[in-house]
Amino acid sequence: MKNSLLTVKLIFILSLVFSHESDAQITDGNWLIGGTGYFASNYSKRETSGSPNEVKGVMTVISPNIGYFLIDKLALGTGLSLSFSSPSGENNNSWGYSVGPFLRYYFLKPEKTLNFLTEVNYYFGQTWSDYTNGPRRSSTYGIKGGPVIFFTNNAALELTLNYFHSTSKREEENNTINKQFLISIGFQIHLK
Repeated sequence: MKNSLLTVKLIFILSLVFSHESDAQITDGNWLIGGTGYFASNYSKRETSGSPNEVKGVMTVISPNIGYFLIDKLALGTGLSLSFSSPSGENNNSWGYSVGPFLRYYFLKPEKTLNFLTEVNYYFGQTWSDYTNGPRRSSTYGIKGGPVIFFTNNAALELTLNYFHSTSKREEENNTINKQFLISIGFQIHLK
């Protein structure tokens, strides 16, 4: 009986949250300011001089952004990505930055509390590590999408699935290609 009552209460609360309209600020002439972040456990397998090399580790990325709505539901902006990664069992930490433009589109009407977004982006930057001479230059393109929940008409929480394809290179080395699928959480403030 308690579980049934709890289920009914949860359905009622969710229906209230998703049924009201918020008049979100995703219309022409408005700004969005916020960012995303993720913490990931990663695994990569490389072949160096004919021998395989496996690397496991953790990575933290914080990406603030700012954008402007060119037309209703379509924003153009720029983002900054700050990253830190640490391979397990090695003392070869790396950190880096990248910056670049993004184009973001919201699918549903601006007055909906629950919306969906998609974004394409391109970042270029540099990374450094403990045991290398000089930075690695990188370029990354990505696409992401997922639900957006507007708590008010100015504040939204995002949960997105991201795909990144990056290429990095140091002057004397070959290109390193990295492909990743990640889930990230973001927060945006929408301003007139």
